[in-house]
Amino acid sequence: MGAWGYNSFENDDAMMWSDDCVSSRHPAAFVERSLTKITSSPDAIDSRRAIAAAELVATARGHRAREFPEDLRVWLDDSNFKPTARMRALATAAVTRIRDESELRELWQGDSAWLQSCRRLLQRLDRPPRIGTRRARALKPEKKDKTKESPASILRYIRENGGFVVLLNRKPNNAGFDRQCLLPKEMLEAIGRLPSLEEVTILGTPRGVNISASWMKPLLNLPNLRRVQFSQCKLGPHHFRVLGEIKNLWLLDVSSCSGVTDRGLEYLSGCSALEILDVGNTSVTSRGIKKLQKRLPRLDDIRD
Repeated sequence: MGAWGYNSFENDDAMMWSDDCVSSRHPAAFVERSLTKITSSPDAIDSRRAIAAAELVATARGHRAREFPEDLRVWLDDSNFKPTARMRALATAAVTRIRDESELRELWQGDSAWLQSCRRLLQRLDRPPRIGTRRARALKPEKKDKTKESPASILRYIRENGGFVVLLNRKPNNAGFDRQCLLPKEMLEAIGRLPSLEEVTILGTPRGVNISASWMKPLLNLPNLRRVQFSQCKLGPHHFRVLGEIKNLWLLDVSSCSGVTDRGLEYLSGCSALEILDVGNTSVTSRGIKKLQKRLPRLDDIRD
């Protein structure tokens, strides 16, 4: 597909994504699918489409880029599309990964104008909704409260967003992100009090987030937990010892996490329900994968 500029919609992939979004019967789900495709080392096509999706999220929050397509803007004004906190977090994580490590970055060879375009998009995503615009009319303003979140508000946020949380090593100065960026210990303690959760998604930061293995034990209080996804966290064998005790674990994604090795995988041998394992961009070897597959015959989808 052709590209004629570095801005988000100056390429055929993004424009085709725009057409697909407008014709979609479920645009919110379509946008989320576009953003969740960005895993470790995404390809250029998925990256361009995810950036377009992130631009839509930013625009729906009242922060439109100058080059945002007019037909997509008209559709947005006439639709009921409302980006959730989860969607904004997905968009931020996707654009960050594309900027830092992707085929698209390689194609641009770290061009300063393209990097600046990504940076501006991340800044728009980080701003609170702009009240008074047509698209912000249904969005509540985000409180800039730098105090610690109460346990009740943390539980409510995690429940509403299906177990999706972004971790930081410390609270950010920009409190507009506080509700979805939690410290590891408080987040994991809160998750352990939501026994109905079936999925937990934990995103760290590009430098990795330190998680104590003892903080992960609340995950064992979730009888229905089947899908666990970590990204850009620091995980060692002692973390996998806890993960290996999740008996109903069906999918485990530890892509782009440091410290993931063959030794850690050995602790997963008791996860008899495990069928999907993503160890992309880690230190796991083919030998370690084959050894685990011998112990887990249902494990037939491994992404490395």
